[in-house]
Amino acid sequence: MTRKNIQIAIDGPAASGKSTTAKMLAQKLDGLYVNTGEMYRTIAGEALRNNIDPDKEPQKLVKLLDNWTLEYKQLQEKQPLVLLFNGTPVDREYIRSEPVANIVSQTAQIPEVREWMLDKQRDCTKHPLIIMEGRDIGTVVLPNASHKFFITATPEERARRRFAQPGEIQPGTTLEQVAQQIAMRDHIDANRKVAPLKPADDAITIVTDGMTPEQVVDRIIAEINRPRPVEMQYRVPYADTDQMGVVYYANYFVLFERSRNELIRDLGATYKQLEDDGLMLPVIEAKATYHRPARYDDLITVTAQFAKFDGLRLTIKCKVLKDEVLLVEGHTTHVFIKAATGAPTRLQGPLRKLIEDNLIP
Repeated sequence: MTRKNIQIAIDGPAASGKSTTAKMLAQKLDGLYVNTGEMYRTIAGEALRNNIDPDKEPQKLVKLLDNWTLEYKQLQEKQPLVLLFNGTPVDREYIRSEPVANIVSQTAQIPEVREWMLDKQRDCTKHPLIIMEGRDIGTVVLPNASHKFFITATPEERARRRFAQPGEIQPGTTLEQVAQQIAMRDHIDANRKVAPLKPADDAITIVTDGMTPEQVVDRIIAEINRPRPVEMQYRVPYADTDQMGVVYYANYFVLFERSRNELIRDLGATYKQLEDDGLMLPVIEAKATYHRPARYDDLITVTAQFAKFDGLRLTIKCKVLKDEVLLVEGHTTHVFIKAATGAPTRLQGPLRKLIEDNLIP
């Protein structure tokens, strides 16, 4: 059993190193890399070919969208995705030329272009492991991505990186001019009305000044492998409360036990699969510390993490929060039992390793 449909969102400004990072990450994780910036560059390139100024004539460009197709496609098994425009591989040298780079932000700020692009970007999530980079991946394109990162660097460092990239600037361009171009693009991207460039609230920001690409990738992999709690949101029903409208103490243990199922589901299994394998995982101990009450109609969040595991007994730490305020914290301890005999048994196989790998530090 393995985790499925992992989506890694990498956002950041121009020349921050996010493309290099995403490509290396895809290679290390054996995933598929999607560069949404190249999708926008492709449309900007077509605007140039059709003599359209996307800043002054956006509707001329919008009218052409229905005649175009744009998709990332895996042409051969175990090969990288290829960006196709109207069924033909995109000329990457052309779309990375300076004339295209100079109008890509103006193209990307057209609302109809972004709306047209959204489904094409999300279509890539049919693959089991996607590393997608751009400027609004964690905030708009994949808001429920399992992992989100915002890769950035100081403006000076980004200008040096862009200046050193062959084909990105015209001969004779100075470092100062490159810095000005990047600053202008930052301004457009950060201030556009639709999907402005910004970190997602739950993204991890990495400032890459002084870091090699390998170090950035290693940092991201360490974060991806760091165990994280599962979360369940629960609207308190009237049946869970007493005459004062306060949640019964015992109901928290019901939520704690439910979190056991969600943790197993998060590993790519289900509690039913466990039962089908002839195993049960009942609660043998439950404790909770009560801090504040929850009441009828409150929207509460239950978080849970694997805390201890010896192959036989499994302890799960739980918290209940409302608007990030801690209401209750505690744990449940479970034991693996053979359903046929009722005897305790040690868990073996892939699920055991997944649990061990996801114990909190």
